[in-house]
Parts: sequence; C-alpha cells; structure tokens
Amino acid sequence: MEVADGFDKFADEQFAKDAGSALSGLLLAETIAATVAGRTVPGVGYQIGAGSGIDQAVGGGSVIVGAEYAPVSGRMKRHMQVGGAVGIGHGVAERFGLGSALQNAVSGALPGGN
Repeated sequence: MEVADGFDKFADEQFAKDAGSALSGLLLAETIAATVAGRTVPGVGYQIGAGSGIDQAVGGGSVIVGAEYAPVSGRMKRHMQVGGAVGIGHGVAERFGLGSALQNAVSGALPGGN
C-alpha cells in the first residue's frame, strides 16, 4: 500500500458526509455553549461561567438530546450526536486543564521545546 492510497479517503463521499455531520454537531454544541456562557440559571441563581466546562456540557448535551427530536436519522443523527459528545469532552478537558497540560507535554517532548 502506497502513501497516496490513504488520501483516497478524502474523496470518499460517505466519509465526507460523516465528517460533515460530526462537525455540524460540534459547531452547534460550541454555539450553544457560547450562548449560555455568562447566563444565570433562572430560579437557581447559578451563573454558567464561560470556559467553565459547564457551558460546553450544556451545549453538547443539548445537541445529543436535540438530535433525537430533529428531523434527521441514521448515520447523520449518530454523527451529529458524536460531535455533541466531542463538545462535552472538550468542556471536560478545558475544565481540568487537560488541553494546556497536553500542549506543555508535547512542546517539552519536541526538540528545542521547554
């Protein structure tokens, strides 16, 4: 198998549709997260902090649940929900500083890094 054979995946129509569905779920989750960030939960008084991870958990959860009621089905629904779950994972990583810890570890492992 030649290296060029691996690039055929980019020309695969089903792959492009799956990736597009997952990306749309993630972008929708991020949009919802940005919308709820800084808002106060009515009746509770809890403020959802931007970048707290809670904002992205709300966004991702909304996409996962909302896709069950949206007029989409099959692979498209599943991949949109996966995108929402990635949004939740991003929020968890942000909340516990995993993203910056990983960046520091990688930059330290590279030649000329920390």
